[in-house]
Amino acid sequence: MRGGAAVMLQQAIPDEDGPADGRGRGVGFFFYCDDAAAMHADLASRGLAVAPPQAAFYGMNQLFVKDPDGYELCFQSVVDNG
Repeated sequence: MRGGAAVMLQQAIPDEDGPADGRGRGVGFFFYCDDAAAMHADLASRGLAVAPPQAAFYGMNQLFVKDPDGYELCFQSVVDNG
Protein backbone atom coordinates (compact mmCIF):
# COMPACT_ATOMS: atom_id res chain seq x y z
CA MET A 1 0.00 0.00 0.00
CA ARG A 2 1.37 3.39 -0.94
CA GLY A 3 0.32 6.32 1.26
CA GLY A 4 -2.85 6.44 3.31
CA ALA A 5 -3.48 4.21 6.26
CA ALA A 6 -4.83 0.70 6.68
CA VAL A 7 -6.24 -0.78 9.86
CA MET A 8 -8.15 -4.03 10.28
CA LEU A 9 -10.88 -3.94 12.92
CA GLN A 10 -12.46 -7.14 14.10
CA GLN A 11 -15.13 -7.40 16.74
CA ALA A 12 -14.12 -9.52 19.73
CA ILE A 13 -15.56 -13.02 20.02
CA PRO A 14 -16.65 -13.53 23.65
CA ASP A 15 -15.89 -17.29 23.63
CA GLU A 16 -12.32 -16.57 22.51
CA ASP A 17 -11.58 -13.09 23.87
CA GLY A 18 -13.50 -13.07 27.15
CA PRO A 19 -16.21 -10.66 28.25
CA ALA A 20 -16.55 -7.30 26.51
CA ASP A 21 -17.23 -5.33 29.70
CA GLY A 22 -14.73 -2.52 30.08
CA ARG A 23 -13.13 -2.88 26.66
CA GLY A 24 -12.16 0.39 25.07
CA ARG A 25 -12.61 2.32 28.27
CA GLY A 26 -9.90 4.95 28.72
CA VAL A 27 -7.93 3.77 25.69
CA GLY A 28 -7.32 5.73 22.51
CA PHE A 29 -5.12 4.99 19.53
CA PHE A 30 -3.65 7.72 17.33
CA PHE A 31 -2.49 7.04 13.78
CA TYR A 32 -0.84 9.41 11.31
CA CYS A 33 -2.33 9.29 7.83
CA ASP A 34 -1.85 11.27 4.63
CA ASP A 35 -5.24 13.01 4.65
CA ALA A 36 -7.81 12.76 7.45
CA ALA A 37 -10.42 14.56 5.31
CA ALA A 38 -10.03 12.03 2.49
CA MET A 39 -10.29 9.20 5.01
CA HIS A 40 -13.52 10.73 6.33
CA ALA A 41 -14.92 10.96 2.79
CA ASP A 42 -14.04 7.32 2.14
CA LEU A 43 -15.62 6.09 5.39
CA ALA A 44 -18.75 8.20 4.83
CA SER A 45 -19.09 6.85 1.27
CA ARG A 46 -19.15 3.35 2.77
CA GLY A 47 -22.04 4.27 5.05
CA LEU A 48 -20.22 4.95 8.32
CA ALA A 49 -21.79 7.82 10.26
CA VAL A 50 -18.73 9.68 11.50
CA ALA A 51 -18.17 13.37 12.26
CA PRO A 52 -15.79 15.21 9.93
CA PRO A 53 -12.23 15.82 11.11
CA GLN A 54 -11.46 18.84 13.27
CA ALA A 55 -8.22 20.80 13.56
CA ALA A 56 -6.50 20.45 16.94
CA PHE A 57 -4.69 23.42 18.46
CA TYR A 58 -1.33 21.79 17.70
CA GLY A 59 -1.85 21.64 13.92
CA MET A 60 -3.30 18.19 13.34
CA ASN A 61 -6.55 17.49 11.49
CA GLN A 62 -8.17 14.70 13.56
CA LEU A 63 -10.82 12.14 12.61
CA PHE A 64 -12.18 10.13 15.55
CA VAL A 65 -13.81 6.73 15.02
CA LYS A 66 -14.89 4.06 17.53
CA ASP A 67 -14.12 0.45 16.68
CA PRO A 68 -16.67 -2.36 17.30
CA ASP A 69 -15.32 -2.92 20.84
CA GLY A 70 -15.50 0.75 21.82
CA TYR A 71 -11.85 1.69 21.38
CA GLU A 72 -11.39 5.24 20.12
CA LEU A 73 -9.23 5.55 17.02
CA CYS A 74 -7.90 8.90 15.84
CA PHE A 75 -6.57 9.29 12.31
CA GLN A 76 -4.68 12.54 11.98
CA SER A 77 -2.85 14.47 9.31
CA VAL A 78 -1.06 17.79 9.30
CA VAL A 79 -3.40 20.74 8.77
CA ASP A 80 -2.89 22.23 5.33
CA ASN A 81 -2.41 25.96 5.79
CA GLY A 82 -2.59 26.68 2.09
